Amino acid sequence: MKALEMCINTKKLLDSRGRLQGYVHSVFNRVCNIVTKDELLIPVISSHVPNTPRFISLSLPIKNSIKSLGLKEGMEIVFEHNLLRSLEGSFSLDLSEAKIWDARPIFNIDGMAEFKLLNNLEILYKTLIKCGKLNGIAPICQALSAELVSDSRHGFQMVSNHYSSFILPRMGKLIAAFKAENMDLVRSYAKQIVGFGPGLTPSADDFLTGFMAASLYMANYHGRPLEAVYRLNSGIVVEAEFRTTKVSSEMLTFAAKGEVSENVRSMLLALFSESSEEILVNTIHSVINNGETSGSDLIAGAYIGCILSI
Repeated sequence: MKALEMCINTKKLLDSRGRLQGYVHSVFNRVCNIVTKDELLIPVISSHVPNTPRFISLSLPIKNSIKSLGLKEGMEIVFEHNLLRSLEGSFSLDLSEAKIWDARPIFNIDGMAEFKLLNNLEILYKTLIKCGKLNGIAPICQALSAELVSDSRHGFQMVSNHYSSFILPRMGKLIAAFKAENMDLVRSYAKQIVGFGPGLTPSADDFLTGFMAASLYMANYHGRPLEAVYRLNSGIVVEAEFRTTKVSSEMLTFAAKGEVSENVRSMLLALFSESSEEILVNTIHSVINNGETSGSDLIAGAYIGCILSI
């Protein structure tokens, strides 16, 4: 079997190591997570899944599951000579012809009028409340936006749940510390938030992923130095490895640098460009479809990350 694509991060890692050993961490229908001996995560994904930082993709009929390839949790894996193979069973993946995808954020976007950005943010918000999956912590964006921009425009009340009710005051403190650029408080409040919520990527982590990435794009839009945002983002994720799942920890670490899945980046690019409303809405729907509530929680975070500096 041949790999279709891999992230440039994966390519650099394999080129620098020569031989890399690991094990199968978890297996799902469309994703197999491999963890190396030094605790780096390499997702092997179906081509039907959006590209993610440090991924390898393969072609798999949509009706088939990655589980059908014989990969099982705990199975030992080795990367060498442009080949990924299991040390038991017969799974192997030829990496030699995989196309390279770059996960880094794209900041060379043509500038646009502020009214257009505000209109795009309105579309983002309205699409989230109309079509989003609001059983995670996404409802907190309504209360947070009301505090940040005295926002009571929409009338529609997002129904809170025990997750969103619990995390709202804590997230509010983190957002305020981030806005004040108080690194000590950012780190302190992040400890109370990272890892909260259900799922392989907990709801709070999805929210923070969108928040951190959008904060970088917003700073770039305003022509502000990105270093301050990178520094604050690093404060959010500094202890993420010890406070959440392996998959989520890696997601947060990459998001702090603006590296997100391909469909999330497409949504951010559409948000900050002169793309048509149809294109923007389509990218938003693509992200909403990420997981059960993950995409909606991420969009809520991205919205707050943007309006924080309006």
